Amino acid sequence: MGKEPTECLPESFPHAPGSWRFSATGSISTTSGSASSARASKRQQRRRCSSGSIRRLRRTGSRARTRRRDGEWPGCSASLKRAMPPSPRWQGCNHHALFCTSVLGRTSDRTSSRRRRGMVGRSCGPSLRKVFPEQFRPLESWKRRHGGRSMSMQDYHAFIASKGIAASSHGFAPQALPERLFTHQRTAVEFALGKGRAALFLDTGLGKSGCEAVFADEARRETNRPALILTPLAVARQMQRECEAFGVEARVIREDADVFPGVNIANYERLGKLDVTRFGAVVLDESSILKSFMGSTKCQLVEAFAQTPYRLAATATPAPNDHMELGTHSEFLGAMGPMEMLCRWFINDTSTASQEWRLKGHAVGDFWSWVSSWARAASLPSDLGGDDAGFILPPLVHQIHKVGVDIMDGAQDGMLFRIPDNSATAIHAEKQRTLVERVACAAEIANADTGYVIVWCERDDESAALTAAIPDAIELHGKLKPQEKEAVLEAFTLGERRVIVAKPKMAGFGLNWQHARTQVFASISHSYERYYQAIRRSWRFGQTEQVTAHIVIAETEHGIWRDIQRKAADHDKMKRAMSEAMRGAQITAHKRAYTRSADVTLPAFLGGIA
Repeated sequence: MGKEPTECLPESFPHAPGSWRFSATGSISTTSGSASSARASKRQQRRRCSSGSIRRLRRTGSRARTRRRDGEWPGCSASLKRAMPPSPRWQGCNHHALFCTSVLGRTSDRTSSRRRRGMVGRSCGPSLRKVFPEQFRPLESWKRRHGGRSMSMQDYHAFIASKGIAASSHGFAPQALPERLFTHQRTAVEFALGKGRAALFLDTGLGKSGCEAVFADEARRETNRPALILTPLAVARQMQRECEAFGVEARVIREDADVFPGVNIANYERLGKLDVTRFGAVVLDESSILKSFMGSTKCQLVEAFAQTPYRLAATATPAPNDHMELGTHSEFLGAMGPMEMLCRWFINDTSTASQEWRLKGHAVGDFWSWVSSWARAASLPSDLGGDDAGFILPPLVHQIHKVGVDIMDGAQDGMLFRIPDNSATAIHAEKQRTLVERVACAAEIANADTGYVIVWCERDDESAALTAAIPDAIELHGKLKPQEKEAVLEAFTLGERRVIVAKPKMAGFGLNWQHARTQVFASISHSYERYYQAIRRSWRFGQTEQVTAHIVIAETEHGIWRDIQRKAADHDKMKRAMSEAMRGAQITAHKRAYTRSADVTLPAFLGGIA
């Protein structure tokens, strides 16, 4: 380090009192400074110094000006260096960098920063290494650690790999996992326990619940502290049955007094009544609840479990329409914040004035490699080295039922027909106009079927009308207490009631209803995630019959169905891209070292040669 700035600054420096000027020989002289001498000195300064450097100093703000004077951003040209040659008093001082020739002042901020860090060291001359020796310390320290030899290309790749951003491991190797696990489940659980904080994006029906139960039980044994599984409403009892199937002792709890040393299961609504510091592991079932970047639930979960040693997030639909949900999962697991993820791999195309972020073309491989360092994704068991036999689902058939309505009713002035737009007000108004026709069509379909039927709707008035039109239907609505909602869902799950009328946002996540092969959508919204999750309640692993989805829409609602189809295509495309991009990393993680010794048989004519 050089001298302190107060010790090495001459009086002629711009921060010092008085004025400064140049002699004919280029030496520096100072004066106490009258107004006339100061003006003459400034004129001489402009002639002697690089005008471009001076203008550059004046154009920048106070912060940039201070940085250049302090030597942090040398931007002065060779002419200024010649005009103000360094004296012995200035040698070793950081301010001497102000008068040094440097390519940094002529490049962009990004290139300057990279060169300062030594990332573009080959283009920096010896003089720059002398001016900024601390910026080249990583390479110099590497030489010292390796006996002074130069860095080879292999060493360089290893050095760059050490600077990677892959999520670190905080877990352990499990000793014995239940035999009931399928191969792909075992692979997923081993990865999650080895990382300690991981996400499992397994499609519906691939056994996420079993993976969650085993993860929680193994983490409980490792930490000797209770484990917690958070589930959507009415999924807690189903999760308890899954735990029992894998030999895991689990209980459904409602408050902190119910916590016991094993695996505890609670609804997300009960989180505020629990002391989360007691748990050594937490599992989020249907973790798509984290998708809202600034949502209160997401913020509460991230803050509550920031210090929990073992964390697992499991969902079947990560980011069906965008990548932000991956960022919120990463934040919950402590790998990286969503804004840092966006700034590193994504770009916001401001030309369209939208808030959508798209993945940079050159960053695709690096991004998915980073995701694969803390997550595993699979659409089929073969994606994780398993067997697809028994997991190929039966066909899914869509039947569209168009309901005729009076399209002249409510037409705007000058318009012959009513053409509703996609605003929320227009959509709700249109559903109100077509309610009677859609309810009648949906009730007719449900009453004609003799098996179990799921009827989906979007509004309270639709739900009440459908329940009245279907004699043996049970209704799930928001006015019920939590215990009553659980009783309604249990009644249909156990086959006690033939038809259930519900909204996808209340009963569309986490439930296994393979006994129902008919679904009726009396109303549909623009949310593809709700539609996908609703379909997957019965069209999932364990379903042996064809599943039929009846879509009831008015003639004026074709735009909603087209939007759902477009989002479905985008979702399938993203899932394929995600699986393909992560497959390489997932396969690499399961490679075994080849240790077989080489057997060489010499030909007969070489047998006597020593």
